[in-house]
Amino acid sequence: MESKAVLVLGATGYVGSRLVPRLLDWGYSVRAAAQSLEKLNLRPWANNPRVELTAVNVLDPESLTSVCKGCSDVYYLIHSVNPSDINFAKEDRQAAHHLVRAAEQTGIGRIIYLGWLGEEEDSPSQYLRSRSQIRKILQSGKVPATILRAGMIIGTASGSFEILRYLVKRQPILFAPRWLATKRQPIAIRNVLDYLVGCLRYPETAGKTYDLGGPEVLTCLDVMKIYAEETKLPKRLTIPIPGFLPKLSSYGIHLVTPLHTCLARGLSEVLSSEASAIQNPIDRVITQKLLDCRQAIRLSLEQSQHELTDEPQKEAISIPPPEWRYAGDPDWTGGIACKYARSITLKALPSEIWEPLSKIGAAGNWYGGSLFWKLRGLLDRLTGGIGMRLGRTDFQNLNPGDRIDFWRVLRVKSQARLLLVSEMKMPGTGALDFHISRIDNEKTRLELCVKFVPRGMLGFLYWHLISPFYKNLLDSQLKKIAKQIGRPTLSGPE
Repeated sequence: MESKAVLVLGATGYVGSRLVPRLLDWGYSVRAAAQSLEKLNLRPWANNPRVELTAVNVLDPESLTSVCKGCSDVYYLIHSVNPSDINFAKEDRQAAHHLVRAAEQTGIGRIIYLGWLGEEEDSPSQYLRSRSQIRKILQSGKVPATILRAGMIIGTASGSFEILRYLVKRQPILFAPRWLATKRQPIAIRNVLDYLVGCLRYPETAGKTYDLGGPEVLTCLDVMKIYAEETKLPKRLTIPIPGFLPKLSSYGIHLVTPLHTCLARGLSEVLSSEASAIQNPIDRVITQKLLDCRQAIRLSLEQSQHELTDEPQKEAISIPPPEWRYAGDPDWTGGIACKYARSITLKALPSEIWEPLSKIGAAGNWYGGSLFWKLRGLLDRLTGGIGMRLGRTDFQNLNPGDRIDFWRVLRVKSQARLLLVSEMKMPGTGALDFHISRIDNEKTRLELCVKFVPRGMLGFLYWHLISPFYKNLLDSQLKKIAKQIGRPTLSGPE
């Protein structure tokens, strides 16, 4: 591999943040650059010894030249999607010119740029027109520039995918302007990353322009239908609205989703353009197995189940799959479980805390909140669910698959963890997670966490309706367990 680092400009962005670990997997050292050093430090690869973090201002030629020095190649993944900024196109052109000059002055071997399918000078979208100009600027210099153009990228934190996700999850009726019927070739984020890394590995891609697309031609409505099917949401009633209406759509998107109007406007403009004509497919040079839209959506949805059932430490010390949400992604990115957690620290051993915890549910003893659980069980029975069953099938031991009232034991690790998954009727999937962690020879922490993966708008409403009760409920359970142990409480519940 190259002894010099590969520069990733825009390393805090959606694609850039996922490209860095892909390059590391292939043995490259990476210089990750973005405007904010603070945001770079949030990324899960920030502490990797083969990653150098650096702040850069692409509108400052000296700053850009400095960050390019000592690098072999550069990925250029910086661009704006904010049409409310009247200077965004001008600033994007300035940054591209600065990069071309910096690359020539510092001996950069290649520029690799990811743009959009449909970016043409006569495009009705000012954002796509700007992307077309950037492409030409990058290819005008002496350093060869490889241009990749992708349509909709499928994966959590992809702006276009998140818009469609929220529209499906939060609207039982879809009011569909014509831009939702434009044809596209959605592509999985992992396929995009493999093409990006492949360009570095195959010198014959230098100076070429390639179109990226998945194996299917679909409309945005098709993608939304697949998402609804994969999340087991009811079929949405669709009411067509004549006209593309990207500006009006942006206000509707802002009302239904957490995205700001300006971002929604830019993305709806992009989605209004056809992006299915693959003129120069890259798979003639770089071959890989392309995921279809359904497979890519399934991978993005796996994070919800992971968040619900897996150890909380794992994601913090490892790099998630590219389809998942990363630390440092915007708060509005979806696909994760809702959580509410409380903890207590006791002067006790893990074995002492496990003793009463392992007996939970026996003879209806939930260590607090018994009335709440009985009322919830009654409501479940009235709505056709199983209601409160008769405690536990085994009063002495806990094993995966055991029943405890309307809970099922999913995971159990003596003196460490008990995970219960709800079998109640609810618009989503719920879990109750107990964690025991030893702090030192005299201190042990017990954490109780309620997790919920909502299904549709009803699921979000359900969570917001019931979550205010959890503080008192969880605190009561933790206090009762501490009382049962008879050991001093050092801190909490908190």
